Amino acid sequence: MIRPTSLGARALTPIALVVCLLAAGAARAVEGHVGLQVGTHFWPAYSNRDQVEADTTPGYSWMAVGGIDLGSEIFPEESWLRTRLTPRLRVRMEIEVGQRFSDLHGVNDDLGQRTADGKKIRATNAFFNLWPAWAFSDRVTGYLGGGIGSAWIQTLGSDRMRLALQGGAGFLIELPTEAIPMTVDLGWRSYFASSAEYRDRLVDYNTHGPTVGIQLTF
Repeated sequence: MIRPTSLGARALTPIALVVCLLAAGAARAVEGHVGLQVGTHFWPAYSNRDQVEADTTPGYSWMAVGGIDLGSEIFPEESWLRTRLTPRLRVRMEIEVGQRFSDLHGVNDDLGQRTADGKKIRATNAFFNLWPAWAFSDRVTGYLGGGIGSAWIQTLGSDRMRLALQGGAGFLIELPTEAIPMTVDLGWRSYFASSAEYRDRLVDYNTHGPTVGIQLTF
């Protein structure tokens, strides 16, 4: 039997890792960033098991992020990892909060198919993300990774708190600004929220689409 205390301990593991890495890198060079992203996405019709039909109109999202970039400098100079990690490799750790919205098209149930035009689904999300990144040049960095978090999903007059996952990739392009270091983030996000019943209708909210954002580094 899994006890709540063991579940809580597992949930705190990523947080403990962040704290340890921050403590290790406190006296070394650690870059920070904050940013805002917007995106558009599609909600594939097959993702909702035909009980709730997604509209073909693209949805939209926004995300606010803040985090740190860690490289080999967080490890002691004589350590095995420090000598084998390349300066081009970094790990971006960040907290993300945001929302995504999509339109509904129809509802299928025992009464048949009915329209749901004008109704929406909204997910308010919080993620802990890890993005391993590789510097292709002084101004262009590619990243690939994902995150785990929670989603408060509202639709059909009902709401649920669900587990949420996301994966993605993209490019960070540093702008030639000296006063305030700024970076453009061009990416792709695939979002998955665990299924739940909303007014007795099963809904899977899984979306995929591009994002664009701006980040300030410090």
